[in-house]
Amino acid sequence: MTRAGPQRRFRDDGRSHFSYLDDIVVTCPRCAAAGRIVPFGVARAHPNIPAFAPRRFQCSGCHHQAESRGGTLTFGTDGRDPYLRLPLRLQARTRHGMLYAYNAAHLDWIEAFVAAPLRERRIVTGKANRSIASRLPAWVKAAKNREDVLRALARMRRCLVDSARA
Repeated sequence: MTRAGPQRRFRDDGRSHFSYLDDIVVTCPRCAAAGRIVPFGVARAHPNIPAFAPRRFQCSGCHHQAESRGGTLTFGTDGRDPYLRLPLRLQARTRHGMLYAYNAAHLDWIEAFVAAPLRERRIVTGKANRSIASRLPAWVKAAKNREDVLRALARMRRCLVDSARA
């Protein structure tokens, strides 16, 4: 009898969605090309919290620009960015629901989480509910849906590569 290799393990470090808001890949509302939302300046009301800084959208196709004043975020499950509510470029529909990521790093995190058969959470008490893992829908976490979710993540990765070429 041969022994199986060590299991792939994912250790949740407690990162929240706020960890991935510095560079958000979205679709331009005017020309449907890829664009980015990035911070600029400092938030007046919350100068020590980078997530509340004003944001600027820049389209890579038509060079359309838009700005948010900062201070407010609207998170949802509709596949839109929390600042200007533009559609996220990295999203895929599955038979279970919509899956989305803000950028390549966020996509990598979700992919590592889903692909791992063993998931550990070692988070300081009181911060566990802020973790991305705690906020993912149950269907994403279910082992029976792993292949479907990984296929959707692969489609999202191809979209990211296609956007970089354009």
